[in-house]
Amino acid sequence: MADYTSVSDVAEALSGVEVVISSLPPEALDLQIPIAEAAKTAGVELFVLSEFGLSTDGHTEGLLAIKAALDAKIRASGLATARFFVGMFADVLWTPMFDLDLKSGNVGIGGDGTAKVSFTSSEDIAHFVVHALTA
Repeated sequence: MADYTSVSDVAEALSGVEVVISSLPPEALDLQIPIAEAAKTAGVELFVLSEFGLSTDGHTEGLLAIKAALDAKIRASGLATARFFVGMFADVLWTPMFDLDLKSGNVGIGGDGTAKVSFTSSEDIAHFVVHALTA
């Protein structure tokens, strides 16, 4: 594995790449800034942020606000970005927390049942992203 030590090294590695898809965990989201800088330098056309999950639009606190701010900062640099709001990952949920029984297809809904929620499987997310980026 190569040891990239600077934005210019990463830019060189991204030469000829059209789309960069970030899938960094929450602990490493700030690394998207230098990666995006390198992508812009390399002429990448689109940067897909690590925003798979809940919508970050309008959030001003917490992890979703951090993700929204990163998107705004990268877009302000002139690099086109895309975000995929797919809801929660159905195949990696802690099912007892959500009373989700995948085998039977039953879901226990807390509260009065009016809150919006969505779930998507990782496989479906991958197919959707590939289709959206190539069609």
